[in-house]
Amino acid sequence: MPEVPFPPAAAVAASDPVADPTIKTGPYKYRPLATDKAEIRLLRVTASQADSDVVDCNLIHVNLDNKFSPLSRFKALSYTWGEPQFDESIQVDGHKFPVTKNLKEALLSLRKDPDPNIDRPYHLAAPSVWYWWIDAVCINQADIAERNSQVAVMRRIYHRAEGVQVWLGEEADDSEATFKLAVELEKDPPRRGPGVPAPPPLVATDDERRKNWKALAAIFARSWWQRAWVRQEV
Repeated sequence: MPEVPFPPAAAVAASDPVADPTIKTGPYKYRPLATDKAEIRLLRVTASQADSDVVDCNLIHVNLDNKFSPLSRFKALSYTWGEPQFDESIQVDGHKFPVTKNLKEALLSLRKDPDPNIDRPYHLAAPSVWYWWIDAVCINQADIAERNSQVAVMRRIYHRAEGVQVWLGEEADDSEATFKLAVELEKDPPRRGPGVPAPPPLVATDDERRKNWKALAAIFARSWWQRAWVRQEV
């Protein structure tokens, strides 16, 4: 597939009917998805390295059948909703949009990812943006008919995504050290075969080994691994 530049922001139709100057004072209102084509919404997240907890986003409509659309490049997020309290919020098309704590933490982290699906800004002063499909935001959860129709094409959405980002949660129980160790092992995996000497053992004290195993067990105890949808998503 040839490289296609992303359109400028002005060329992208936002999901929110922003023509009404007073609408940003009320709750967010979804623009209905087209029922005569395989339309989905993508969350356009403005990249930021700032420490601010404001996550600035827009919702756009994309036709899954248009494989050559410049907006066909996106990533999907695999995560758990966490506690069913929507105490946090992000900013979608200028509106305060309630989300769970786990999703807010995921977006705060992912917008700083140095290697996401970033588009090429049309001028250097423009912020980079990332396109994500996230069920809690991209599907109007209050619309039962839409929710059912979007769930029916979720396998296709994850298949079309450039990649699937798994969010297990924020760092805890020495999980960061465990992932760093996994990255190092991946960079220089042990070789096996005739004439190949055995790799040197990892240098670690008994306490360090126990700590690593405990941290690894804590990672696999996280709720993401118990989700039934994992097979479909990754």
